[in-house]
Amino acid sequence: MKGKTFFKRFRKLLLWTFLFAVIYCWNKPQTYFVLVIIYMIFLILNRYYSYLEEQECERERLGKKFQKNKFYEQYRKEKQALIRMEMMIIIMLLFLLQFYNKT
Repeated sequence: MKGKTFFKRFRKLLLWTFLFAVIYCWNKPQTYFVLVIIYMIFLILNRYYSYLEEQECERERLGKKFQKNKFYEQYRKEKQALIRMEMMIIIMLLFLLQFYNKT
């Protein structure tokens, strides 16, 4: 692809937000769970936007020969994997928050 896409810009914005949050929360144990939440959101959105960017490149590469059925099946598989990953992240986050509340 030529130039920067919206997805690349958005991922860069998320990364800078995460880095500023790390700098701000450094050596503040009461804010560690905020960092975990921000990082998990970054991971989820980064994976999703990477997938969308790859699909856009594939669509441009194939042009008129792009098969919608193939795209839909691949989209469903990726969507299911993304949902499973999000659920695992939410469960890990809940365990982390429970541990944080005990200390």
